[in-house]
Amino acid sequence: MPTSSGIVHLMVEVEQADDVGLCLDRALRRKVPMSATLGRHVNDLMLSFYMKTPGGFDIEFGCEGRQVDDRDWIARESTAVSLWGHDFTVGARG
Repeated sequence: MPTSSGIVHLMVEVEQADDVGLCLDRALRRKVPMSATLGRHVNDLMLSFYMKTPGGFDIEFGCEGRQVDDRDWIARESTAVSLWGHDFTVGARG
């Protein structure tokens, strides 16, 4: 759901899985509220996790997203959110 700012989430894409892991470790040490666990999306193959900002919206922090070439890309509809992970119930628990 959008927050009062109208933002649901924003994405920060980094170069490597180690960058994602290091950020996740640091966020957990500092007790940043999590919105979703580490996982990989079906649609774009992004390896990411979600954390809550003080403003109430989420930041998705990830890497390895699918590179799309508009000349030969074929759009597909996916019914699942993730191949694995991305447990969004963690935000409701804490």
